[in-house]
Amino acid sequence: MSDDIQTRIRNGEFKPKAPYPVSPEKPAILARTIGDLDGDEFAVAQAAWGRFRSAEIAYKEAVKAYSAEAGACENAFVAALAEYHGVTGHPKAGMVYMKAYEHGHSAGHSEVANYYADFVDLIK
Repeated sequence: MSDDIQTRIRNGEFKPKAPYPVSPEKPAILARTIGDLDGDEFAVAQAAWGRFRSAEIAYKEAVKAYSAEAGACENAFVAALAEYHGVTGHPKAGMVYMKAYEHGHSAGHSEVANYYADFVDLIK
């Protein structure tokens, strides 16, 4: 297997730069029913709900951005494997990647790259 691809994997080239976003915690006051709240608590709950909804919207947008970056990283990984093995544009290169992913994804990119190197000979 290519030291170049393995080095790029170890250097984190095919991983998103930002960590996965952390979801906002729902304030405890929002777990209570409206009937259990007095006037002051209701105002506090309304304010907490507004802050929570804003944080939840920001979280969902951060997850979308993370997912887009993760997808771009995965596409770059697939392209790098195909380029290294000289099968860029080959009609069955995607099938090779899918099979390699199926066998190795639980162990990470390095193992997927190893399986790809094994399977790519089938289409050359």
